[in-house]
Amino acid sequence: MRSWRFYVYALMRDDVIVYIGKGSGDRLKSQRRRYKCDGHEIARFKREDDAYTFERHAITEHCPELNCHPGGNGSRVQPIKESAALAKQRRESERDYREMHEMGTRRWTAKFLLSLDLSRVYEPSKVDEVRCQLTEVLNGPRC
Repeated sequence: MRSWRFYVYALMRDDVIVYIGKGSGDRLKSQRRRYKCDGHEIARFKREDDAYTFERHAITEHCPELNCHPGGNGSRVQPIKESAALAKQRRESERDYREMHEMGTRRWTAKFLLSLDLSRVYEPSKVDEVRCQLTEVLNGPRC
């Protein structure tokens, strides 16, 4: 048995890491063909567990676009879970899109602008006039 059998590798496009994986044998060669990327070994390991640990750390550090799993257990590992902040942002975006579709973009934009502090954009004498115009658009017919 070869002493440094396992390795962690990086696939790159335009000098940017797009994938990090763990392999042995010809794995790097086949992945370079599959993804049509340049690639090289990052580190070698005697124990597979050490290689998996390093792979997880490298994926967390570099966040490559092609890695859909956090690494560390081959294809048996669960996909990367969406963070609470990203999930909230996605839900809000979906809600805004649905609301915009139901209201129409002009009315939705008027509602959004009314929620802002218009005194930061307009001089105080104009704020009431602009609010009145936006309210007319908001309450008017759907365009």
